[in-house]
This record gives sequence, C-alpha cells and structure tokens, in this order.
Amino acid sequence: MMREQSNGLVKWHKFVNEKDTQSLSEALADDVLFRSPVIWKPKDDKASAMLYLSSAARVLGGFLPITASSLAIMLSSSNSARA
Repeated sequence: MMREQSNGLVKWHKFVNEKDTQSLSEALADDVLFRSPVIWKPKDDKASAMLYLSSAARVLGGFLPITASSLAIMLSSSNSARA
C-alpha cells in the first residue's frame, strides 16, 4: 500500500511540474471521487477529475512548490524588510 501511495505521489509531482496529463491519469484511481469547494456536487468519474485538475494547473501555471531553501530566503527577506 505504501509503495502505491509513493508512486502516485511521484506521478502527481510529475503532472504538476511537467503538465504531464498521462501521469495525472495514472495517479488517479479509476473510481476517483473528486470534491472541490468550487463545485457543490462531487464528481464521481476520472474524466471529470482530470478536467478540473488539469484546468486548475493551467490557471495556476506560475505556481511553484516552496522548497525549504526558498522558504528560508523568503523569511529572511521579510525579516530584513521589518528591520
């Protein structure tokens, strides 16, 4: 079970970083239930989940994951600005 989760997470990161929809398809279960605060009714099919997630990735295209080193730089910059 743990191996499946870590493999799914690797595929999720590949989708987010490379916009690889094949990786997204492989990361999602065939019987996925997609819930979102944006839509009031859950979507119970893989095609809908892929549509919503890939659309969000396009809209948020400039979003990059925060690494520990970039967080440290941001925190030190904000602390310097306060001084």
